[in-house]
Amino acid sequence: MVIEAHIGLLNEPGFDFYGGDYSGNIPKRLSPLLPNGSEVHAYICRLERNGENEARQLDWGAFGAIFTKQQLADFVDFFYKKGSANEIRKFIKGLDAEQKYVLVAYETGEDSGE
Repeated sequence: MVIEAHIGLLNEPGFDFYGGDYSGNIPKRLSPLLPNGSEVHAYICRLERNGENEARQLDWGAFGAIFTKQQLADFVDFFYKKGSANEIRKFIKGLDAEQKYVLVAYETGEDSGE
């Protein structure tokens, strides 16, 4: 199983952070894929268990958490070593500070061993 992670818009048409039907309920990918998707997934699941960032299960194999632009920048600084994830850092700099975003990690259904 492969786990990928990306940033999407909270107000993405057709996406319902607070509901949905557990069948494809994730926001469209706005960002490049984040490195270490399985570790991002584990981090979001910890947020959900601790009741932080309005983290929740979005789909049968997806978890997400609400972040502001600044929170995303802080997450990347905390989660990745300085000098890594530069594509993501550059992407976040271009985000609208007034918007809310969803950091989402999800199972793709692909098996990385085959």
